[in-house]
Amino acid sequence: MTESEFRAVLQSEIEASLGYLGDELSEARANALARYFGRPYGDEAEGRSAVVMSEVRDTVESIMPSLVKVFLSGERVVSFAPVGPEDVGAAEQETDVVNHALLKDNDAFAAFYAWMKDGLLGRCGVLKYWWDDAPRTEAERYEGLSDDELALLAADPEAELAAHRSYRDAAGAALHDATAVRTLERGRLRIEPVPPEEFLISRRAKGIADAPFVGHRVRRTVSDLVAAGFDRETVEGLAGAGGAEADAAPERLERFGAEEARSDADNPALRELWVTECYLRVDHDGDGVAELRRALAAGEGGAFEVLENAPWEGAAAPFCALCPVPVPHKFFGLSVADLVDDIQRIKTVLMRQMLDNLYLANNPRKRVVEDQVNLDDLLTSRPGGLVRVKDIAAIAEERVEFTAAQSFPMLEYLDTLKENRTGVTKYNQGLDADSLNKTATGIARIMNASAERLELIARIYAETGFRALFLGVHELLRKHGGRELAVRIRNRWVAVDPGDWRRRFDLTVHVGSGAGNADQRKADALMVLQLQKELAAFGLVGPAHAYAAFEKLIEATGWKTPERYMAHPGADDAAPPETEALERALAEAQAALAELRADRALAEAELELKGRDSERDHDIARRKIELGYAELAAKREAEAAGTAGPAGPEAAS
Repeated sequence: MTESEFRAVLQSEIEASLGYLGDELSEARANALARYFGRPYGDEAEGRSAVVMSEVRDTVESIMPSLVKVFLSGERVVSFAPVGPEDVGAAEQETDVVNHALLKDNDAFAAFYAWMKDGLLGRCGVLKYWWDDAPRTEAERYEGLSDDELALLAADPEAELAAHRSYRDAAGAALHDATAVRTLERGRLRIEPVPPEEFLISRRAKGIADAPFVGHRVRRTVSDLVAAGFDRETVEGLAGAGGAEADAAPERLERFGAEEARSDADNPALRELWVTECYLRVDHDGDGVAELRRALAAGEGGAFEVLENAPWEGAAAPFCALCPVPVPHKFFGLSVADLVDDIQRIKTVLMRQMLDNLYLANNPRKRVVEDQVNLDDLLTSRPGGLVRVKDIAAIAEERVEFTAAQSFPMLEYLDTLKENRTGVTKYNQGLDADSLNKTATGIARIMNASAERLELIARIYAETGFRALFLGVHELLRKHGGRELAVRIRNRWVAVDPGDWRRRFDLTVHVGSGAGNADQRKADALMVLQLQKELAAFGLVGPAHAYAAFEKLIEATGWKTPERYMAHPGADDAAPPETEALERALAEAQAALAELRADRALAEAELELKGRDSERDHDIARRKIELGYAELAAKREAEAAGTAGPAGPEAAS
């Protein structure tokens, strides 16, 4: 496939995908956002009630606490199932590492919260995960370092001294204050919730795993793309193409409002263009089999270019989706907003009519005799105000019957309809004062029925989006393994190399800890512990079984880290607090320090030897000079003696 053919296929997939430039899906999501924010419907009349009910927002916000408690209250969201008895320990360790990478190394709460809420509100919540190889820099400040410690810091290949100050303490020892900029080259896992209007998928797709096309469409500046290494001339030629049309997408306008377009005439580097990260299945090599490829495209319409095109090694695009009400054989199902949208509309109409009736009953219309009433006084309605009239019979009120009370049963029926659709009731929110007059059994049945609906949403989330996320993250860690990582798990530091993991397909999703009665869950855990106490006499219960029940009890109380209250049976009590990874790091540091000291000693010896050689050469040169002076003096003395010798005898004779 030529580059032009691939570009044409890619552009066609983007423009034909769901969510591109304001289709029916975009209109539905824009309407859900408008109902969530309580925006006017557009049929309001001046002088009449314009109230807007908030059923969509109330329902979504009532479901979110249960979902947050299910997925973010415990230490684990999922656990990998072992494939045999010998795989139990490895499966537990991989479970802890994957949960740690997601929940501890990322802002998991904010990401998962937005992900789950997008599903409730916009029919589908999408989360993106990837491996970030970009180096990170961190500034570290050190004070009171000795010479050896400073030398060790300077020898660190990941650190660069940015500032240094030497001084001496009271004892005269040399000390150093230093600032080091540490560059971390190792990559890390990243996750990010994708706004619904930025996610594209093929219309015929049933899921992300087998979708012919999946894309993430974002705005990027010319500066961003040039800094990433793309050709400046190409990027500047694409900048700004089709931007205004895309920014006018209905759901984008509902989310951000009609913001004034930024003028970039004076700053071309900040001009924006649409960039789409694409994952599509295409027969690029001509063998008759479609392969999954990753491409990066910029621009749209006539100004469209493919910036990157390479095979994708993963089994699917790195996205995970959540839908609270799936529709079989379709990617997009229904949202909670779809379930209560009509109820909010009907309640809005009823409430407006009730308020209008109340306004007219309290301040009815009046019949007046022309020229017999001061109209200014009449139009100024205030408590205790005066109306000047020429005849007491010149004013008569039109009687308005108060009928708003007859609408209350209709409102109650609509509330019941909403409860049946969503499972959100006034009982599980603690809002019904009359619940004390009902039997405990009746209340329990109502709450259990409503909890089942909420647990169904949580189960759907867990078995679809969260399951795909954890399997994808596990595979991503395996792919980028090859070096040991020191990870704090269960209050212990362990050395882990994900490159040695086996590929996982089975996992268990933990759902249900956030819904239902917490007291009932604690009572169940205590009952199991009591039974285990009795069965321990028969050898049917071991430390691992007791710890598992205790862990469930701690989770039911809402606490974390059960290892703080009971020792894990797999922990080695005889092991020192330092882990193998820390011991290895310490040994390497000590070896590096010893090598550094040896190098310093060798350098000092060589310097001393060179100094001695220099002194010897200096002595030899000095002696040569002294010898030369001595020879010159002897020669002069000899010459002087030779001159005086002949004159003596002649004088004597």
